[in-house]
Amino acid sequence: MSELFWRILFAVVAIPVSIFAVMAGGQITRGFCTLFLLVGGIEFYFMTRRKGTPVFLPALLMGITVFCFRNSVVFANVEGWLFPVLWAALFLLVVREVAEADIENVLSRAGGTFLGIFYIGFLGSFLISITEHPAHPQMVRLGLLTLLLAVWGSDSLAFFVGKAFGKHPLHPRLSPKKTVEGLIGSIMGSMIGVLIGRSFFEPHFPSLSGALVVGLAIGIFGQAGDLFESLLKRSCGVKDSSSLFPGHGGVLDRIDALLFCAPIYYYLLLVLK
Repeated sequence: MSELFWRILFAVVAIPVSIFAVMAGGQITRGFCTLFLLVGGIEFYFMTRRKGTPVFLPALLMGITVFCFRNSVVFANVEGWLFPVLWAALFLLVVREVAEADIENVLSRAGGTFLGIFYIGFLGSFLISITEHPAHPQMVRLGLLTLLLAVWGSDSLAFFVGKAFGKHPLHPRLSPKKTVEGLIGSIMGSMIGVLIGRSFFEPHFPSLSGALVVGLAIGIFGQAGDLFESLLKRSCGVKDSSSLFPGHGGVLDRIDALLFCAPIYYYLLLVLK
């Protein structure tokens, strides 16, 4: 079946589920995001195993979990020593696994593990932080929903504009199908998504010009996130991060743009408050 068919089918299923997970708020949103990121971590492990230098999976999953729950109300009444202890345990776990690994690949495996923790855990945790934004507490769920709208709009318009008008390759080595025209479509789509989101909570969102700046940044950083994941996949010799979603690859293939966009979106809301 055509790529367009799978895109539409995925959207029909994924969009309602994502909206529910976001609008539910609280620990449901945190749990949904954490689950997705942990699945992404498992995909990352299998990608690196395909390359022959698998990351240390227990340490990777623990690191992702620590980032996702670092501001959770679950730990709100626990003394400040909790996370230093967790990080110490994570460090010792890496040391133990390094000691058991083959010496020739220790640096690659340990480095890959910390890259995965940063890429999936740290960057991904901003999806949760957006729902607890200190500068815009009124936005809460709608802040994250706006980011999703912007990324969906960016991805969709990049696909259609690239298909219809794409002639100039953006980065042939990493992603031969991506074009400059698709990038322009991506920026347009993200701006439209931000403006739609802004219409729901205009009093609490930056000005119109600020919203356009946010949309511009999401369009650019989303494409950067897509290219970075393409780099990782090419390095590991895989086409998709997994085959979890037919025609769409895996979790990392679906959230690659979000991972790069979430931090810049969070901090732009601080600057443009």
